[in-house]
Amino acid sequence: MNGATLMLNLILAISLISNLAIVGEAGPPASYDKPDSAREGTAVEDRAASDFERGEYLPIQYRGDLVKNWKKAGLRKPDTGFEWVKVAQLAFLINPTSGFIRDIVELED
Repeated sequence: MNGATLMLNLILAISLISNLAIVGEAGPPASYDKPDSAREGTAVEDRAASDFERGEYLPIQYRGDLVKNWKKAGLRKPDTGFEWVKVAQLAFLINPTSGFIRDIVELED
């Protein structure tokens, strides 16, 4: 392998690694965990849990009630890297680090 081929392989490897970081799910906007930094009228604390939809980020104040027995709750097995959390009568399938909402299910009594 000559020097030019080696350099090309190195550039391709660095490019690939850089792109992998971009492909992952982005974290939530700063305002979701810091309501004071949000614009007036859009603060997270003004939103009820039922206002959040798939593809949004569940704020940290709603992430505390982990559903450990998802079968008993009538929920499907959580995807890898996700957990079910209960908020009122809703179960959110979220990434516990970012709060990214993958699914929402209304729970029965």
